[in-house]
Amino acid sequence: MELPSIIASILIAALAIYLVVNPFFQKKTETKMINEENTEKDIKHLYVTLNEIEMDYHMGKLTEKDYQELRTQYETLTASQLHQRQHQEEQQEQEFQQLVEKKNQLSREINELKVLANRKSEETIQKLQALEEELATVLQSLQKFIS
Repeated sequence: MELPSIIASILIAALAIYLVVNPFFQKKTETKMINEENTEKDIKHLYVTLNEIEMDYHMGKLTEKDYQELRTQYETLTASQLHQRQHQEEQQEQEFQQLVEKKNQLSREINELKVLANRKSEETIQKLQALEEELATVLQSLQKFIS
């Protein structure tokens, strides 16, 4: 088997593996999107609750002690959710950067293989031409020998 056909076979196999494995990563991404939406809804809900606690206190429905306890509790929950969201965003950024780097690495490797395949093809053509010239010389010698 010649090098260009080997390289083509490797590229086809790599594409097949990618197509088989890729759906598993897409489901993970969809799950992340759902979790992000839930986190955002939770944060909005916590802000609404904090606002309602504030209003209830000013309307006289809550004592100072209850107001302070509820406010502290919900501010802590809100801070925790915001921290969790920030951590998720940092993880996503890191994963994104890793994917970009992997894409760049694969692009470089593919380009290197293309250059290598082209060089090998040129070498093969040169060797073939040399062999054809040698064959022509041998055929001429044979013809002289027969004549």
